[in-house]
Amino acid sequence: MIYISTCCLRDNRDILRVLQVYEEAGIKNVELGSVHTYFPNLDILLDFNFNYLIHNYFPPSKESFNFNLASKNQDIKIKSINLAKRAIDLCKKIRSPLYSFHAGFRLDPLRLGEKFVGNIIPYDEAISIFEESLRIICNYAKAVNIKLAIEPNVVSAFNVIDETDSILLLTREEEISSFLSKLAYDNLGLLLDIGHTQVSANFLKFDKDIFFDGLLSRAFVIHIHDNNSVDDQHLALNKSSWGLYKVRYCKNIPIILESQNLSIQQIFKNIDLIENNM
Repeated sequence: MIYISTCCLRDNRDILRVLQVYEEAGIKNVELGSVHTYFPNLDILLDFNFNYLIHNYFPPSKESFNFNLASKNQDIKIKSINLAKRAIDLCKKIRSPLYSFHAGFRLDPLRLGEKFVGNIIPYDEAISIFEESLRIICNYAKAVNIKLAIEPNVVSAFNVIDETDSILLLTREEEISSFLSKLAYDNLGLLLDIGHTQVSANFLKFDKDIFFDGLLSRAFVIHIHDNNSVDDQHLALNKSSWGLYKVRYCKNIPIILESQNLSIQQIFKNIDLIENNM
């Protein structure tokens, strides 16, 4: 099944506008993404007959902050846990079977997509905080039969320390597998992001096919978009996109288009490319 992220459409800050355009175009499967402005009435989502999934910073908070379940800052950590709980509550309300979210950071960035600045806490401390937060969220989600999917972080020039270290958590196959095995929740899996894999493989010098294939059995959902393997550009797909070679192995896993700045016509061209390669 192919889902379309609400991040895909050009001029996407207003969630109501995006959903109206998708409805008029006949799109049925929608991932609620992380780019939208705050709106108080979540019940409006029930006015549409979509099959929903929820991703990361959704529902958007009235006072914005950078979601980080590994934060040493108690205020940010609690805000992040509470946002995840609100997302899980919303999943139940709108019949989304899954909530996906990004792995944590070893510092709290001022802005995502830019150079991270601040005091980097030790890896062991950050992963311990992240684990503690996840156990709270996993138990909360399990009680209402909602699945969770962690999205491994994307390592690029501004957040890599060297080829063996990163400011971000969960960036390598062995690290991710070990972490999931330690938690051992049956409602916890991965969101494998094809575009992120391309960029991280470039900077951490690992084989992107081995990474993707090695973690596929743990994936609950897939993100697909393209880039130049240097920047996380969220570009439209084309016939030579690496991700199209991987979707043929994902026939039983929801695939979410997350290319950005597209017209509705471009969205359907990308859907065709995915379907023709499955």
